[in-house]
Amino acid sequence: MKEAAQPSGGPLQRLAPLLDRLQVVTGRQIALFLALFVVATILLLIVGPGRHAQDLAGLPLPNRAGTAITEQLPRFLAALGPSGRGTYLTFLVLDLPYAGLFALTFSSGVAAATARYEKVPRDLRNLALVPLAAGACQFLVDLGILTLTVRSVDGPNALATLVGWLSASWLALTNITVILAAVALFGLAHHGMRAAEGK
Repeated sequence: MKEAAQPSGGPLQRLAPLLDRLQVVTGRQIALFLALFVVATILLLIVGPGRHAQDLAGLPLPNRAGTAITEQLPRFLAALGPSGRGTYLTFLVLDLPYAGLFALTFSSGVAAATARYEKVPRDLRNLALVPLAAGACQFLVDLGILTLTVRSVDGPNALATLVGWLSASWLALTNITVILAAVALFGLAHHGMRAAEGK
């Protein structure tokens, strides 16, 4: 007789193996991820295609902080002109893996920090999913802006509205991620000091 199929559980239960993997990330690995993230930020936004696109347009990059992106993107693309869109497209394409690096860096840090303390409830360890959600939103926003740029869409439309809502979600999740990262950094430092005192 075949055994009855076990329920698959909710979304958080399905992500439990991923959280378990993130929790065993070492401090050196987190430091490596953070160093890569800082270098990628500098290369992408300060000295790379992001900065070059701003110089060509004479405007800052469209603000992703909420629905402002739907108003600023058409003006930015018009200022760039056809010749400058290639640079902006390069920036958007490179920003896709950058979103993944962001998610990996901060989710692993939060997961590792919560795993260091046995008193932390299991449910609170799910907070490591917040940076993953922020990275996913950033990835989807990039895809949406990439599509709008390639199609030269100007004016309100369904995709632009969706990008605006995703941008608002990205902003909220990123702000929460920054707070979690600060708490996680303090927690890891405190745990390291206690471990050193115990030797």
